[in-house]
Amino acid sequence: MDRAISQKVEDLQAARLAIAERSRALAARELEARTLRLGIEAELRAGTTKTEAEKFAKADPRYLEHERTTMQIAYERDVLLATAENLRLVVLLGLEESRVDEPALVDA
Repeated sequence: MDRAISQKVEDLQAARLAIAERSRALAARELEARTLRLGIEAELRAGTTKTEAEKFAKADPRYLEHERTTMQIAYERDVLLATAENLRLVVLLGLEESRVDEPALVDA
């Protein structure tokens, strides 16, 4: 395998590891969001009904900031997924071109 393809394979591996990190972070943030919202609801429930507390919690600045950050991480993961797919196709194309460029073995 030539050096350019080897480098693309390494880049692909790095992109996939970064995707895994973002996916893990998103899963952790999902749990954090639930906990945060429940905490905010508990704070608000003192003077409101449960339904109102749930509604107000979703509009709380702390919860909205958490959601904005989560959206950014999801976007970054999706960009990495697109990058990894592109790298995968470049590697496959490079391997195919290498195979085609190799001299054919002739039976003697």
